[in-house]
Amino acid sequence: MTIVGGATAAHSPVLSAYTLYACLMLVPVAIRIFIEPEPIYKVLGIGIIFSLLVFLYIASQLRDNITRVITLHHENDELLAKLKRANNRLQHYSYIDGLTDIPNRRHYDEQVASMWKKGDDSPFPLSLIILDIDFFKQYNDTLGHLEGDAVLKHVAEVLVSFADAGTGEVARIGGEEFSVLLPGVDAHKAFITADEIRRAVEQLEIEHGNSSVASVLTISAGVATLDTRPDGDSESLFARADEALYEAKSRGRNRVKAL
Repeated sequence: MTIVGGATAAHSPVLSAYTLYACLMLVPVAIRIFIEPEPIYKVLGIGIIFSLLVFLYIASQLRDNITRVITLHHENDELLAKLKRANNRLQHYSYIDGLTDIPNRRHYDEQVASMWKKGDDSPFPLSLIILDIDFFKQYNDTLGHLEGDAVLKHVAEVLVSFADAGTGEVARIGGEEFSVLLPGVDAHKAFITADEIRRAVEQLEIEHGNSSVASVLTISAGVATLDTRPDGDSESLFARADEALYEAKSRGRNRVKAL
């Protein structure tokens, strides 16, 4: 498209030069012929002038068409640039949770698959924390969805603070559930990280009158660690972390359980 636009733009001054050349060459000849006494020369002169006028008209139309082509070319480039920016924004938001502004489940799925694939040749420990806000439904039902949304944002901010410190990839994977992926982190360190997150949420001191485990908002977390070997898969990692979360909740909540 750029080549066509460049070539088209180059033709416009060339066309103007040819038009000027034709006028400078043919007009004097036509006048000279026209003033000859013989009628045949007058007819010839009129023919040359008429032909020149036709040529000038065609040249003018062609020049206008070239200008329109150049304009359309530039407008097309601008439109393509706008579409590209819009597509980039759309792609970005397709991986981001609209409420908490952190990565969503789709992002998590692609991240964990990519991490697992990297370990095919050189396996490394990959830990996953799945955490759930304790008695979130009761909190939401009592105080309303706006307060519930605010709580989700606060928990997301805690997770982001850990991610900014170099601790894993966070995501909201559904409802009141969040995940933290920890590549290269063994089970012991992953457990410590999960408990630090649990304590950080508790220290927010968000009042929760309908919780049976504490007077403030708390979370439960499940931790699992697997080596990224070809004979394993990320689904097994998620299943183990989810099972550990279930254990933490069944044993009283506001705690971390590792498998």
